Amino acid sequence: MGAAERLSLSTAMTSKHLMHLEKHLGTRLLNRSSRSLEPHRVCKLFFERCKGILEEMEEAESAVGSVSGVPRGTLRVSLPSWTATRRLVELVATYRQRYPEVVLDLSFEDRVVDIIEEGYDLAIRATLTSLRPG
Repeated sequence: MGAAERLSLSTAMTSKHLMHLEKHLGTRLLNRSSRSLEPHRVCKLFFERCKGILEEMEEAESAVGSVSGVPRGTLRVSLPSWTATRRLVELVATYRQRYPEVVLDLSFEDRVVDIIEEGYDLAIRATLTSLRPG
């Protein structure tokens, strides 16, 4: 998907913004050819630095939010697929009404996840065992 489409802008307007940014930075961000656009090495460096800054801003906003006592931010939860029920939808709706500043990122998967490695805040797992008479 192209940048213009993702930004809901025309290609011409996206190009204009890119040229303005390149002029501001004093360097080309894209290598242009008749067949393609490829990010320049400088573009990748600029992107990574900006991404880091945005992540730090998000962390700062979260820290300030936690001081105010109002839960906010993203809560990443891994759940087994069988929990995707009407009851869960009701629970999520109730939670969202109570904590509107929290974005729930629910992932339904039937595997054991590495909470830390995969960046989850919570993983819910349950196993059912059959009850057989002795």
